Amino acid sequence: MEYTFLVNGFENTIDFNVDEVEKVHRSILSRLSALYRAKKRRIICLYAAPPGTGKSTSVALWEILSREDSDLENVQALPIDGFHYSNHYLSSHTIIRDGKTSSLKSIKGAPETYNAEALNICVQQLAAGEIVSWPYYDRNIHEPVLNAIPVTAPIVVIEGNWVLHKDGDWARLRSYADFAVYHDAKENILKKRLIERKIRGGVTRTEAESHYRRSDCRNIKWVRENHLEGDAIIHWNNDLNRWCLDC
Repeated sequence: MEYTFLVNGFENTIDFNVDEVEKVHRSILSRLSALYRAKKRRIICLYAAPPGTGKSTSVALWEILSREDSDLENVQALPIDGFHYSNHYLSSHTIIRDGKTSSLKSIKGAPETYNAEALNICVQQLAAGEIVSWPYYDRNIHEPVLNAIPVTAPIVVIEGNWVLHKDGDWARLRSYADFAVYHDAKENILKKRLIERKIRGGVTRTEAESHYRRSDCRNIKWVRENHLEGDAIIHWNNDLNRWCLDC
């Protein structure tokens, strides 16, 4: 099953495994649709994963499947990248890690580089049924753009590395959500994907590998070791050579 969509600023054409679409993606969408019909209000789903798993690709597929299938309620993906602090803020603020002082910009993507308080306010408004405009992360200028995305769908999927993080303001998000998905993969798979993605973005392999060691590798470890449990778990199954649900 071949689909084309924009993910992380790049147009991707992906041939999905038919069994994976039915047993993983459509299965989750059916559960979310059933929740909406039972509760008769907007449903909030949190979708957390380490960087490189393909969560953005998954939710882009969910939007398409939900529009194509009349048995499913419409889904809208809401990535949290728009809640990054501005580059000016990141450059002018520091953090101490491993006894060393670093700018927040040097670890962009870590939980400290997001405005988690503003994210909580937005999600709380969504849960209350209010009209909300979601921020967008412009990958051309690498800055957040406020109030860029009108939220209109009956089911919203808030996706990002840290939406199931168990500490601080991040942990509060779970209290507003009706459903949560956690998606994982082995580090060697994630490393390959992340380095290739950086290279597609225009950096050299050396720069991409350096960024992986400095940022992505640490973030993968943090997500895995500090996440709240999901209602649905997606894993890579080597025997089936595809993503698998709750196995």
